[in-house]
Amino acid sequence: NSAVMRVAQLAADTQWHCAVALFSWSSEGKFDRYAADIERSGYSVPELTLALRALAAAGIKTEIVAHSMGARVTLTALAAICARHPLAVSDQLLLVAPDVSAEHDNDDFGHLLARSAPCVSRATVYASDNDLILVTSEGVHGGIPRAGRVPARDLQYIREGKVEVVDASAAPGDPFGHGYFVLSYEMMDDMMWTLAGLPAAVRARPDALGGPTLLADANGRYALKVAAARGPDRQTRLLRALWPLIFRVQ
Repeated sequence: NSAVMRVAQLAADTQWHCAVALFSWSSEGKFDRYAADIERSGYSVPELTLALRALAAAGIKTEIVAHSMGARVTLTALAAICARHPLAVSDQLLLVAPDVSAEHDNDDFGHLLARSAPCVSRATVYASDNDLILVTSEGVHGGIPRAGRVPARDLQYIREGKVEVVDASAAPGDPFGHGYFVLSYEMMDDMMWTLAGLPAAVRARPDALGGPTLLADANGRYALKVAAARGPDRQTRLLRALWPLIFRVQ
């Protein structure tokens, strides 16, 4: 039920004017059942592959927003489609807080992103170093970094006109920092323009329609624009400072 509500919220808040579909899988949603969720997510890949292939074959243009472990399901499905018959599956692919391993010597995220590239016009990766759920995931995975947890590490995936990275660490949201994509109007604004096809450079311009949603530094790196007053309270800052000490991270 919560997934349906969030999809409806996304459609409304991003002012999406087309049909909206939800693909979900049988997550237990429990902290101590994380390993079981990983296995179940893999079972759903063939179903998503069939659905995306059918949409592409019918000439239906799609935009995809994938969150957390759903990013692995989505990228694996796209990679499977592209490996056989590259199709124009998705125009804009938004990977929010992707819970996919990004280890230096065994970079699942990088490999899946590269294999999916022929089927996607542009991919945008949103990452936050305040995402405590991904900190937990990293600990569960023996310290293997997650693609959605360290924005600076994700800069390696940038491909001009093909893959963009946004640092969403400042996004307001829940204390655990994982649901920021639906709990922050700043994220909703940026996602709205991303889904509309505007690149990060345009969304960061001072004269951007509706005002800039991103900030760009001297090196061309992009971060979500958030007013200082919208920052986390003292309790949230304390929680975020202590959490990585509990779980082993790199």
